[in-house]
Amino acid sequence: MNQIEPNVEPFPVKNLLEVPDQDTEQRYLVDGIIPEQGCGIVAAKPKVGKTWLIIDFLVSLLTGTLFLQKFKVLPQNSVLVFCAEDSPGSIKRRVSAVAKSRGLDEKILGIFKYIDAARIDLSDPVDLARFKATIVEHNPKAVVLDPLRRVISVDENSSKSVGEVLSKLRELQRLHKVAIILTHHMGKKVSNSGQMGDLFRGSSDFHSFGDFNIYLTPEKSSPGVIKMTFELRDGKPHNPIFIKMTEQNSGHSFSEISDYRTKSELIGGRDLEQEILISLSKTEMSGNQVVDELGGNRNEILKTIKNLTATGQLIRRGKKYFTAPLSETADEDYETNGLQ
Repeated sequence: MNQIEPNVEPFPVKNLLEVPDQDTEQRYLVDGIIPEQGCGIVAAKPKVGKTWLIIDFLVSLLTGTLFLQKFKVLPQNSVLVFCAEDSPGSIKRRVSAVAKSRGLDEKILGIFKYIDAARIDLSDPVDLARFKATIVEHNPKAVVLDPLRRVISVDENSSKSVGEVLSKLRELQRLHKVAIILTHHMGKKVSNSGQMGDLFRGSSDFHSFGDFNIYLTPEKSSPGVIKMTFELRDGKPHNPIFIKMTEQNSGHSFSEISDYRTKSELIGGRDLEQEILISLSKTEMSGNQVVDELGGNRNEILKTIKNLTATGQLIRRGKKYFTAPLSETADEDYETNGLQ
């Protein structure tokens, strides 16, 4: 009963004193945001700016310049990106625009590497093997796959199928000491738990996968302004910041708006929209019932309910309101700011 079966090798087991001290020090590709050799997801609705953000990140790594003109990076000499929805010409234009905004010359184009494939399906064993061979051959320190839904063919809502693909990516990350960054879409739903990861479209395995996650949400009251929220598995995450595409040196890239104040901060530090959406996701209520539940300025709450109804986030039935149901087809058509 207690004997090891023939030809079966046990897994190695060690004690913590055998772990080298340097392996216990947390190092970051982007200071306090993206861990070295970490896995994570950049999430947003379509056309909010995920691709621009990851190109900004890769240009920073290759050149040692500040990410978003704010965060220090750990320079790397090899990175890879696969942009499934962008042509090589589009990638080149974006990289050039970000480089010009930093005052960099065209030499960046000679070291910025992309995977030149019409299609990659990491849920296919053949493509997964080719992806692994690509990592072995080029030895990148960071790989970006943009977007996730274009590199897998499994059902995003199946934890089993999604988990198998993400486990393979985690294995590649550990074996080859490479950071793997995915971009993914957020669905049109409300997070009742307060966790941004609940807004990922598909399986909850996506949220569990990340050593870090970055969320981009547009500020509806300020066109072009995007709130950037951070999660970190091992450590305290950076406070949210607000970014906007800016032009400089005949190029353009994201940069922080350090003095930006949200509408909710300006009216007293409350995010009324989120409070109302959470309340009405639980049960239907009239405007007066929402006022009674939340408390505060009655006119401001009723005005916010009216705005949420006008934008389709709430539905009115008689005198009562409730949150609009999640629509996958509507999510595909969501656009804002003309960015991707």
